[in-house]
Amino acid sequence: MTVTVAFDLNAEARRLLAESDNPDPKAVAEKLLEAIPFGLERDVLAQLLPEFLRGLAQKHRTYLSGGSNGGRKGRSIWTDLFDNPVSRGANDWTRLGELTAIECNQIAASYRARASELTVQADKFDALAAECRKRKVTMVKKLPRDVVEAIMVDSR
Repeated sequence: MTVTVAFDLNAEARRLLAESDNPDPKAVAEKLLEAIPFGLERDVLAQLLPEFLRGLAQKHRTYLSGGSNGGRKGRSIWTDLFDNPVSRGANDWTRLGELTAIECNQIAASYRARASELTVQADKFDALAAECRKRKVTMVKKLPRDVVEAIMVDSR
């Protein structure tokens, strides 16, 4: 009888982050490494690699656009641009050159929605800063809990 053990990396990472007093990602990562059951390293890598590669692809696009060093290297600009990976949403990737006009509009709408969400988050942190100044406290944890909850658990 074979017993399959599943390891949810995201759930374990959230648990460790919630329990940790140390905000350093490297310290939490060390604890996360210790939590991976022996023999499941490949499964964990399969969970991590898509996000890792997404980050590398973003760095590659920055490099190609000259953002990191002001110059351009590699193949022709058109080949590089058309070959860039683009996410159409939840684990659905294609190359830039393969996108349709409709897909471009859908991706643009997705970016606008995320930008709007980030603006809401930025507003919340501005409100926290304003409350700290208003109440003359140096840290958010010194604010009354109901004030922080009213700001951070806003339905927006």
